[in-house]
Amino acid sequence: MTLGITMVIAIFSYVIITYSSLPQPGTSITSFTMDYHPDEGVWVVAGKHYFQKFFLEKDHSKDTWEDSKFGDFGTRNPVLGKYLYGAWLFADGSVSRETTFTAYDFKNPDDWVNFWDLRPDDKYLISGRKLAKWMGVLCTLVLFLLIRELTNSWLLGMVTALLFVLQPITFILSSRVMMDIPVLFFSLVALLAAAKGYREFKSRKLTDLYWQLALIGLLYGLAMQIKLNSLLVCFTLLGWLVIQILWEYKVRVFPVTRFFKDSIKLLAEQRVLKLLIIGSVLMVSAILVVFISLNPFLYHNTLENLYEMFNYGETVTDAWMPGESAINDTWSKKVKAFISV
Repeated sequence: MTLGITMVIAIFSYVIITYSSLPQPGTSITSFTMDYHPDEGVWVVAGKHYFQKFFLEKDHSKDTWEDSKFGDFGTRNPVLGKYLYGAWLFADGSVSRETTFTAYDFKNPDDWVNFWDLRPDDKYLISGRKLAKWMGVLCTLVLFLLIRELTNSWLLGMVTALLFVLQPITFILSSRVMMDIPVLFFSLVALLAAAKGYREFKSRKLTDLYWQLALIGLLYGLAMQIKLNSLLVCFTLLGWLVIQILWEYKVRVFPVTRFFKDSIKLLAEQRVLKLLIIGSVLMVSAILVVFISLNPFLYHNTLENLYEMFNYGETVTDAWMPGESAINDTWSKKVKAFISV
């Protein structure tokens, strides 16, 4: 039954997203691309460029990957999303035009206007949007499977998937060459792996659970190489797992003294301690290996360049909130910056 429902959801979501993202009867291609977002031009051009450098030319040199040709949309920004769009354009036979990209000052309104100079030809834009559409369909399917896994109810899974695919924001993001739908896909797959991992924890299969944690780390490494703020989902997941473990072992939260006593007793249990230590090492190692190996910018001066990547959001935030430059070093500003990446 689950397979049949999955197929129905796939077909339905494909029809809905396709209908909302492609030209309707009597609508010209010019009208269709009137809703073009300036960022799409950057991702089309940068996607082709970095896919070609990393996979086709196998150029991983320091000079190439520290080049600021694409400014804040270059290698200081996660690269996997650019690889995906570049690979799709390459497989589709669409090659975007080479463009000289200027590192714009986003505090200057005129430079936002200059973004339109990067608008790709319609055929390249539509080609890239096809990938976003398919990723939207995949997100709907994975969301159904995730809710089905958590609730053991195909009905709740189907309702959740339908509510997701019918949201206007889903239409918009699934019809743009943007990073939001790809990062959502990898984050949802990681959550699905975590839900299955929790089942292994409850069944006391630690060996299987270790592999599951390594897989979760790999998936989150991929998600973070699309958008860094996917790390927030990882924090949420860890919080959920901690709550589930506390619930499983009947640890009382109140009073506080009882909570500390029960927690210490829980950590003294060899099984839980092994899980925390080995599982954490596997998961963090998988995240770091995937995150660093995909971006040659991090091959050189790794720690310094990692810090530079995680500070990337402040450049974007300064453009949106220039009046806050005086509090640039406050935690409030840094959190806003990280979320904006």
